[in-house]
Amino acid sequence: MTISNPSGEPIMIPCEGAGCPPATTVGISGMCAMCGRWWVTESGAIPRHQRDDLIARIERGDFG
Repeated sequence: MTISNPSGEPIMIPCEGAGCPPATTVGISGMCAMCGRWWVTESGAIPRHQRDDLIARIERGDFG
């Protein structure tokens, strides 16, 4: 597999937690069950966003 980003830079992909109910909430904020980021969840679902693909970064050799 060849990835064009230089080592150390994030590899951003659509987060699979978007559109799902939050894992936990505090007021109108909810935590994405996939990436752990906090979002305003006025609709009761996590909005569309991106996350860093850590598996691809491991394969690229960023962490060792």
